[in-house]
Amino acid sequence: MCLPKSIRFHANNYLMISNTIRLLKKEIFEKFLKEFLLLVTLIILEGIILSTSVLSIIPIADFLIDPDLKLPSKITEYLINFLKEFNLNVNLLTFIIIFIITNLFRSFFGIYISFTILKIKYNIVKSLTLELIEDIFHANWNFFNNLGAGKLLNTLKTELTRVGDAAGYFGNLVASFFQLCVYAIIPLYLNYKLTLLVFLLIASICLPLLFFNKLSNRYGKLNTSTANKLTSAMNETLQAAKMILFSGNNKYPVIKNKEPLENHIDVTIKFQVLSQVIAYLFKPLSIIAVIIAISINSKANSNLPEYAAIFWSFYATLPLITKMLQSYLSLNNYSPSYDQLILLRTKAIANKENSGIKIFSKLKEQIELENICFEYGKNNILKNCNVKILKNSVTLISGKSGNGKSTLIDVLTGLQKPSSGNIYYDNINLNEFDLQNLRKKISIVNQDPFLFYDTIKDNIVWSGEKINDEEIYKALKLANAYDFVDKLPQKIYTIVGERGMELSGGERQRIVLARALIRKPSILILDEATNSLDEQSENMIKNTLKQISAYTTIIIIAHMSKLKEISDKAFELKDNKLFEHEQ
Repeated sequence: MCLPKSIRFHANNYLMISNTIRLLKKEIFEKFLKEFLLLVTLIILEGIILSTSVLSIIPIADFLIDPDLKLPSKITEYLINFLKEFNLNVNLLTFIIIFIITNLFRSFFGIYISFTILKIKYNIVKSLTLELIEDIFHANWNFFNNLGAGKLLNTLKTELTRVGDAAGYFGNLVASFFQLCVYAIIPLYLNYKLTLLVFLLIASICLPLLFFNKLSNRYGKLNTSTANKLTSAMNETLQAAKMILFSGNNKYPVIKNKEPLENHIDVTIKFQVLSQVIAYLFKPLSIIAVIIAISINSKANSNLPEYAAIFWSFYATLPLITKMLQSYLSLNNYSPSYDQLILLRTKAIANKENSGIKIFSKLKEQIELENICFEYGKNNILKNCNVKILKNSVTLISGKSGNGKSTLIDVLTGLQKPSSGNIYYDNINLNEFDLQNLRKKISIVNQDPFLFYDTIKDNIVWSGEKINDEEIYKALKLANAYDFVDKLPQKIYTIVGERGMELSGGERQRIVLARALIRKPSILILDEATNSLDEQSENMIKNTLKQISAYTTIIIIAHMSKLKEISDKAFELKDNKLFEHEQ
């Protein structure tokens, strides 16, 4: 049976919100149960205090109508007896002081409840962020391909915060619901017919406002997609800063970022206005509903103190109902952020790196590539490549750009799987090894050296090893970096700047080489790593490589074969195949 379009939409809408709520329930109930129980306890206590504050207005109204209190209401009678029990004065000032104290207590509880909700929210953000990062870095390299423009960075930077906001709204939704239940007790007790009439009129106002769901979800999706595109544009612009400055095309960054920025701002404004519509429309309409209900009911009953208490009680509940409606719409708006988070986590888990259990300690004999083929789409990158790399030797692999040299390294280290063929470390298939453990025994120096915005020292020991300064200086000397580092004012404690841009290309390359050497790797791979070095530095690095090859297996990837003189074996990657050169 085919359902009407409107019913199908609201059913899908409900399912999207249900997914978000299921996630938040799991995060709250399974991980933050104590905090959530504290929140519920505080809400109940606040409800009790609010009930007292609502009831405390009745004696004031009684006193203003009848200063002699000859015919007080039951609530006023209870309070008078309570005051007399403790020999306290029964007068207007006492009633006002009680009213002020109870409302102050209520305000303090409200502040602490808001604090608890924020604490739960940001704990959830922290938990989800760390879990996503962990999933990402347990995925294989293929996960990072075709993620979509700016999707991963925007999710980490923005969408996770929005999911956290949804957690806050969920907390507010739960808190407001409990508070509403408690607050409704007093008016129901005082006059249940009037109370039910007010709720009926307010419900008639709420139902039309729920149709904002469609717009809310639509702008939620647009907000996420435009944020992805904006993040991508800005990230690309910053990465290309040097090229842009060098070209003199300073207008390009503005042109590139203007449209995605305008699109994102346009969507964000519409959503924020939409979220304020409820606050601006609901409260005045609801007050009118309360006044209408009291007016209708006043013909049958003229108990003004009771009406004052009921009106005050409903006036206190209106912000709660407003908050519930806003929270509901916001959950709908933020469900696309949750969807993107789950999509990335699902993709990361689906691409989780398959790894064996054997532990690699060091290379004992050789690495062998047997009939390795690698295809990317319809393109053959590597065809039947065969090579043996002997322990403690220097092996050179040269070839033109784009011939698959870097792909060969990815395959060799298990970052990418070959289409066919096998890789053996000491006659054990690469797939049988724990790859993370294996890579800890391999150091790679790439053509484009990456440094963190940190000190030289922390860039060298970033992977967590306990290394003293003496070892750091030894590695710097091996990498021919000691002289220029020693001349810096802060020496190894010098901050290298964003991506190491406070240093020259050659200096960055030598720091990265020192970082590779300090790990004392079993296998050292240099991927076009000497391109940024001057001739003198290159000659010194040659001597270093020859020296450490006595205890390290070295693989050199080079566009040109100028390092051939120090190699034990030399291969050329040509037409996607490996050819050995005679030495």
